[in-house]
Amino acid sequence: MPSEMQERIAWAIYESRTGNGASDGHWENRVKAFREMVEMFPDLPIGGDAVSDAFRDALAVMKAMREPTEAMAGAATPFADDDGPALVWKTMLDAEISLAEGGSDDRD
Repeated sequence: MPSEMQERIAWAIYESRTGNGASDGHWENRVKAFREMVEMFPDLPIGGDAVSDAFRDALAVMKAMREPTEAMAGAATPFADDDGPALVWKTMLDAEISLAEGGSDDRD
């Protein structure tokens, strides 16, 4: 099941590639169909149409962003100890990646 972050990134990718905005519920309808497909066929490889490709690529983006850059960690250091910001960043992205890969939201 896609995570909220994956959906946001997928939307940006989809809009960039297709030029289609969110008019008339177009994106919402495509995402609903995508979610239903993922629920019915969880082992089916993702990709093959514009929406599925965007979700697949969004997960790759999230994984690439897992490690904060030096600039990001440096910008956050005044607010926490040296390792704190990186750990928080990785933990937040790991949660989204887990959801995107079919995991559950363990926060409850």
